[in-house]
Amino acid sequence: MGAKVFKSQGRFLSAAEGHLHGVEDETDHCKFHVEEHDGGAKVSLKTHNGHYVAVNSNKEIYISPHHTGDESKFHLEHHEGRIALKSHHGGFLTMENTFRLSF
Repeated sequence: MGAKVFKSQGRFLSAAEGHLHGVEDETDHCKFHVEEHDGGAKVSLKTHNGHYVAVNSNKEIYISPHHTGDESKFHLEHHEGRIALKSHHGGFLTMENTFRLSF
């Protein structure tokens, strides 16, 4: 799928300083390489510096220097021209003041 930018509620998903943030302006930190798994049913988000967005067993989002199996995979769901990223724990990646999981 190549490099993608994700936006929610007017803010761009950004990976910087080991965390996900919502930022107003698009930068290189907002570009993610989307790796497909299971025929495109699941994806991994690889950051601009080669790390992966992941969700641990405590349902916390973190940036991992390595692909961590299911923790680094999200179900890609399509909703009326938009997408949703659902973790293997069942929560969706959502944006409020920061990016978090919503159940």
